[in-house]
Formats: sequence, C-alpha cells, structure tokens
Amino acid sequence: MATTLRDGVRQPARRRRRRAPRSVWPLVILVAVGSLAWLMNSVRLDRPLTARLSTDYRNNGFQLRAHYGNYVDWSTLVLDLERADAFAPADLWRGVLQAAAVFDSADESFTRVEFARSGREVYTMPGDDFGRLGQQYRRGRDQLSLVTDWTQSLRRTDGAVAFGRWAGPPDQVAALQLDDAATAAESWASGQPAYRRH
Repeated sequence: MATTLRDGVRQPARRRRRRAPRSVWPLVILVAVGSLAWLMNSVRLDRPLTARLSTDYRNNGFQLRAHYGNYVDWSTLVLDLERADAFAPADLWRGVLQAAAVFDSADESFTRVEFARSGREVYTMPGDDFGRLGQQYRRGRDQLSLVTDWTQSLRRTDGAVAFGRWAGPPDQVAALQLDDAATAAESWASGQPAYRRH
C-alpha cells in the first residue's frame, strides 16, 4: 500500500475516486428520461385501458394498447391495435368506447387521437370528439348511435374526413352508417385505411 509523508508522519495515500467518463452522462440521462416516459405511458394510459378491456370477455379477440404520441406528446393519444385475431366489428367498436370512457373518467383529454395498427397510423380523430364519446358512453347512451358518431368523426392521416355523413331516409342512413363502421373496424384491423366518398 502506498503511503505519503505529511508533516513528517506517514499516512496512507488517498485513492482517487474514478469518475465516469463525461461521454457516459448523456447516455445515463437518455436512459433515465426514456424510463420515465415509459413509466408515465404505462401508468397513466396503458394499464387503466388494459384493466378495463380485460373485464369484458368479448374483448379477447383483439389487443389494444395506449400510449402518448411518440411516447412524450401528452396532447396525442395513440390507440394501437397490436393483435386482432377473431373479432367482430362490434367488439372493436365497444373497445374504443370503453377506452374513451376510461380516459374520460380519469379526466384525460387530448387534442388528437390516433388509431394505429402495430405502430402504423390508420385513422385519426379530434380529441374533443373522442372525449365526447367517453362521456356519452359512461352516461349510457345507445352504443349503436355512438358507433356511427365514431365513424363520422374519423379522419384520414392527412386530416380529411374518412367517411362523413349520409343523407336520406333514416333506415337507409342507419344501414349505410353501420356499413361505414364495419369498414372502418376491418380496415383498422388490417392496417390498410379505407375511405368512403359520398
């Protein structure tokens, strides 16, 4: 062991503490920020959604995950359809309504909602429309009318209306709206957007 002479007395030499190289700190900060972003997405969005969807056996045919836009944009909600095995369009509609209700009850609001398939954006919706769906679903409004509202609020990735509104006799309009809703659900599940021109 090395010693030094100080004031005529031999003392053990102090060991110099090794510091982490300066180039490591940006990596440490990046990992910490990434971990915090993942935790916020998991706790505030994905866990509550997964817990709600798992209470309904009819949601077993698909897996819907939630996160913020690019994981850090709190104004955007991404509903990412990761798995869509055996489902009816009504199952997927109900899952969207349940998601809207979960976030409405948690007082989460967004300016934009993206409907993605395995990370790829298929449709978007204004956040206010999504919040309104959640409020009305929680109040017990008829799911069929909410589904047609959902379809009419969908936007293409460029922001243009995806399906729009129909005009005509009520029974024909209802049939056409349901067809639009089925097309929207199936195209979301396939990851290939479909649009209806009226």
